[in-house]
Amino acid sequence: MSAVRVPKETEAPAKSFHLTVEPDGFATLLFDTPGEKVNKYSTPVMLELDALLDELAKRTDIKALLLVSQKPDIFIAGADINEIAKAGGPGIHDAVLRGQAVFDKLANLPYPTVAAVDGACVGGGCETALAMDWRLASDSKKTQIGLPEVKLGILPAWGGTTRMPRMIGLANALDIILAGKTLDGSCRTSRNASRAARSEPRSARTRDPTARRSVRARRRCKRRSWKGSARASSSPRRRTP
Repeated sequence: MSAVRVPKETEAPAKSFHLTVEPDGFATLLFDTPGEKVNKYSTPVMLELDALLDELAKRTDIKALLLVSQKPDIFIAGADINEIAKAGGPGIHDAVLRGQAVFDKLANLPYPTVAAVDGACVGGGCETALAMDWRLASDSKKTQIGLPEVKLGILPAWGGTTRMPRMIGLANALDIILAGKTLDGSCRTSRNASRAARSEPRSARTRDPTARRSVRARRRCKRRSWKGSARASSSPRRRTP
């Protein structure tokens, strides 16, 4: 009589994200892609992060969130290049929309978020940091921050082309995006990007009418100063005799 094979239980895939919450409400989100030398965004990882962000948005016990990497000298290396190479037109389109939606959820969490960058932070990794409220970068030589997608024939499509100009200005952002540059943690531009606050003040999302009036007032001042500088730059220069 032949032995009956009992099918093994399907094991749940190992998680890439591990959340711990301290009693004071300080939460740490550890990114550690299982079985990989680097953290990267494959489809399963993005789906896991998407579901996790839905849960985090509902948490009332969290007061602040810190994102860190368990990989040595790697923060996040970006999207899975193998998936990009195999994907067709519709697949890439869906991946772009999914990534944009996920990072919008990250940007709209109802409490302060901080990216602790140590090591490579490129492509989707950089866009992750840009979607958070604050960025802290180590001065390690292995800390590289940038959007090198153009070197692969693609564009940063998960928010990098819109959030980076708000952080460091359009001219600096174009220099990085169009050339596919990466900057180390000691570079002045990367320090400005890591220290810059979000262009959209968090108080704008509150229901406090005083806070909303304050935000609108600051925006009016910015528009007036911009218009004044534009008029000054457009006025004809006087030629010296």
